[in-house]
Amino acid sequence: MKGNFYVVFAPSGAGKTAIVNSLTTNRGITTTSRVPRKGEVHGVDYYFISKTKFEELIHQGMFIEWAVYERGGNKEYYGLTKEEFYKRLEQGDLFVICTIDGVRHYKSVYPNTIAVYIDSSFEDVKKQLHTRGSKAEEIEGALNLYSKEAKPKGIADYIIKNCYGELNKAIEQFKEIIEKNKN
Repeated sequence: MKGNFYVVFAPSGAGKTAIVNSLTTNRGITTTSRVPRKGEVHGVDYYFISKTKFEELIHQGMFIEWAVYERGGNKEYYGLTKEEFYKRLEQGDLFVICTIDGVRHYKSVYPNTIAVYIDSSFEDVKKQLHTRGSKAEEIEGALNLYSKEAKPKGIADYIIKNCYGELNKAIEQFKEIIEKNKN
């Protein structure tokens, strides 16, 4: 393997995707059964597939990690295929955005995983969700999950503080972490 494997986790709206996308183009693209948000592109932001197809891939053992994410009574699948994981890791440092369950799983199957938690306050997350144009039910669901998603930051190898309107500071903190972990 040519690079380090970084898993990034945080509550929805904390800035995970914005930070990772500003650092690299070698981001593990997650497969999901959810409908694309406005502006999201298949094969760039996510691989969008049906729930039926996702379940077929689970049964075929195609994922290195996958999870069911429930919000507002809606159940969606997210996962990283083995093919995507190994292909991207061979290209250099690999970045994957996932849930706390994903972090635990990755650390168990790939011990060199570097877990990075993006710490953002409830108020900052709320502002960010409104700014990115999330629907009211998505915002409500994300905010209801905030305390659950914010609790497990102790599993992180690094914690980055991301305050609303100060994204560049969080990006700089992450760059320092990458530099510190260069092989």
